[in-house]
Amino acid sequence: MCGHMATSAVRALPRPSSCAIIKVSSHNLHLIEQTTNIFAILFLTSLSSPPMPSRKKRCQPADQRLATQRDEEITRRLDADRNSARRVAKIALFGPPGCGKSTFLKMARLARSQDAFSDEYRKSLRGEVFASIIKLMKEIIAKLDACDAFEDDALLKPHILIVLEAATPYEHQSLRPDLVYALKSLWGENLINERGYGMVEDEGHVVEYAGRHYLGNLDRIGSEGYVPSPEDIVKLHQPTQGITTTQYPVKDGETKLMFFEIGHMVSERRKWLPYIDDVQAIGFMVPLSMYGSGTGQGEDAGLSSVQRALDEYDALVNSPHKGLNHKPILLFLNGVDQFKRKLPSKLIKEAFQEFEGPESLSEAANFIHNLFVEKTEQQVRTVYSNFTASLDIMSVRFILENVHECLFQRPLQVSICF
Repeated sequence: MCGHMATSAVRALPRPSSCAIIKVSSHNLHLIEQTTNIFAILFLTSLSSPPMPSRKKRCQPADQRLATQRDEEITRRLDADRNSARRVAKIALFGPPGCGKSTFLKMARLARSQDAFSDEYRKSLRGEVFASIIKLMKEIIAKLDACDAFEDDALLKPHILIVLEAATPYEHQSLRPDLVYALKSLWGENLINERGYGMVEDEGHVVEYAGRHYLGNLDRIGSEGYVPSPEDIVKLHQPTQGITTTQYPVKDGETKLMFFEIGHMVSERRKWLPYIDDVQAIGFMVPLSMYGSGTGQGEDAGLSSVQRALDEYDALVNSPHKGLNHKPILLFLNGVDQFKRKLPSKLIKEAFQEFEGPESLSEAANFIHNLFVEKTEQQVRTVYSNFTASLDIMSVRFILENVHECLFQRPLQVSICF
């Protein structure tokens, strides 16, 4: 009866008019003690013994009873898997080449543990570090040579020749001493480390982060027995091939973020569509500091990395595929530290004529941020924006915890870590 306290009549037992006194002989007392001990043993045994099967199960043939037990075990495991799945948030992470997806996820591994990369794994990447240095110096030389910058510099030409003759991939366990000397001699020239480096700086996120680090540490990298440090590995450009998976335990370890890093395949839907239906959010990484001169090729010629990212983002969030509809977007505007450094010398107005605000960090960053958010204004979905510095381990930890808050608890709409 809703709103009222339910009552029921309870029949009272009659009280005895007097208290009966029972006399117990010593012999009967001994029998009572024995009986009490037997009941105690039976009670304790019942606690330690497995529960007896129900009457229905006891009446089943042995093979049928075994099948029933097996079905119950499968059900228990499925329940456990479902509970575990609720504690894992799956994120499909997209972004154009060089946007920093791999760098960000490698930093996530380091944020979880400083021993994220084994010695064997680090040793296996020596050749890739060497090849990255050689390739970068060759690109600088090519840019300067196109401007006839070496025409009157006979002292640098022998060093240039040694670098140009170095093959990549580099198969040796260490850099040759003459190659190390040539690289150091070239990097010590302002023509190379200022003018030449500036000319290739807009070629991608990788050059910005890796170039000065590697070329500034040639004594260490060129030494015998060199093993790449965790920082060397984080800054090593390793283009995403296909789809890779990275898990990140958050806070108490009971919940995890699982990133499916998807290579440059926004247009190749058949390769990534099978993953979309099973993810809780769509991540997209923007190379924020790559807003300058165009570096694209083919159809993308003349477009900056930010403009190419905007086109890819538009195609992704407005895809007709149902698995993409209404899923929240995690927008990572990556490289805010480099963006801050570059802004005074490369104005936003030069890349985006429609920009009318002052050339301040907040105004410029919010302008690019709004270019992406506008693509989903007419959609019923939430966009969580994160300004990231992917080589700052504290920034990466902060962003990952914010993503956890977005997907598991109360979301923060925009997080900024300048």
